[in-house]
Amino acid sequence: MSDARGPVIRRRAVRAISTLALVVLAIVALLIAVVVTAANTRWGREQVRTRVVALLDEQLAGRFSIGRLEGNLLTGVRLVDVSITDTTGRAFLQADTVATGFRLLALVRQRIQLHDVRLVRPVVLLDQSPSDNTWNWERIFLGDSTARDTAGTGPGWGDWISLERLELVDGRVMVRMAWEPDSALQGAARDSAIAAALSDSSRALVESVPEGFQTVYDFQELSAILPELRVADPAFEFQQYELERLATTAFPFRPPPVRIENFAGTLYVSGDSLWFNDAAIRLPGSEAIASLRVGLGETTDVALAMRSGRLSTGDIRFLYPPLVEDGEAALRLGLTMRGDTMRVVASDLMATIEDSRIAGTLGVMMLNDTLTFMNTDLTTDNLAIELVERLVPGSEFPIDGTVTGSARLNGPLRALHIDADLELNEPGSGISRAVATGEVGMVEGGMRMTGLQVEARPLQVALARQFMPDLAVRGQLSGTATADG
Repeated sequence: MSDARGPVIRRRAVRAISTLALVVLAIVALLIAVVVTAANTRWGREQVRTRVVALLDEQLAGRFSIGRLEGNLLTGVRLVDVSITDTTGRAFLQADTVATGFRLLALVRQRIQLHDVRLVRPVVLLDQSPSDNTWNWERIFLGDSTARDTAGTGPGWGDWISLERLELVDGRVMVRMAWEPDSALQGAARDSAIAAALSDSSRALVESVPEGFQTVYDFQELSAILPELRVADPAFEFQQYELERLATTAFPFRPPPVRIENFAGTLYVSGDSLWFNDAAIRLPGSEAIASLRVGLGETTDVALAMRSGRLSTGDIRFLYPPLVEDGEAALRLGLTMRGDTMRVVASDLMATIEDSRIAGTLGVMMLNDTLTFMNTDLTTDNLAIELVERLVPGSEFPIDGTVTGSARLNGPLRALHIDADLELNEPGSGISRAVATGEVGMVEGGMRMTGLQVEARPLQVALARQFMPDLAVRGQLSGTATADG
């Protein structure tokens, strides 16, 4: 009989245990339901907000604030009036709203995986102290400086951070990087370099702050859609941000700004640089493919390569403000900027500016307020001398009219070496042609010529009236002459 009852007892025991388990699960489910219900009430969300703020305040060297918490707390959340400030009260992040969805399973695995993130009117300040070169985000997000041994324990919190579908609405990002003059400069030379960097003639926007000096980059009216962001991943040494669309009014230098109507590409960020390759860029009157690398070290270090079949000169005035607004061009553009020196090379150039046409290669270097030509080789058609004077500040020519021909230029304006074959159409004298090689200098009070050889083919004698108004001789002059002085 006992043998016959054994299976029954076992079945009843299994049933009892199963029933007990179901009861326990039901109780747990009920408790979860109660918690979830409470959490999704105004009172519950306020309790969560208070505890989250308190927890993060303990982790941050600064202050974290949330005005209000909304949403279903198991699948997503919406934060209203968000701010993070440093210990001095200066804001690192402010936003009207931050909304995001998340995956609980990823959180259980210690991975932060967010989706459908939306930031409305965020303002971010990235500030590097000139005194010790630390960034504000490094000071705010203090952590254990000892490298964690992941070989034994494996990666943990903060080692995986990714976002799917991030949208920025009407944001602003300001980057303030520490700046100092070349360490080799001393005394008056150092003071001169600082004065030049702070002056309006410097393209980089350098400002004096209590701890030293900073270079400022400002990106306003920022809107963007980023399908995927890899902020942290143990398998990669750099961050990756895919941009489907980005628009902004950017101030990478002193005004004027550049208006980017759309940027599409992938941005990479490492510890000491950020870069993108072959990104598609659309400006109001231009389309281009560009690659950029920005060094995040002690010295401003920028390298830009761009090619465009449709480029408005007004769109790139931020690189060289003397450019006129209504010109058009096709070119390959290379720009490097390190410290106070900026080099720009436009090759495969075909430009129409007003009634003037220019083709070839234009290379210039700006060191503070000094302009130097580098391996410039241009052909011109109907180039207005008055336009040249506008494009090259500090240049003044004693003649007027238009120039057609070719010219090679090297050197600064005070000692400019030229090799030119030019035809001048001067309203008061007619057409003159000259082949010239040698050095011409734009100096205070006029023009200086050194070893300048000029072959007239021919020259209108009336041109000399620009220098000698009382000259009564007329006609044409052919031959070769050397000018010094």
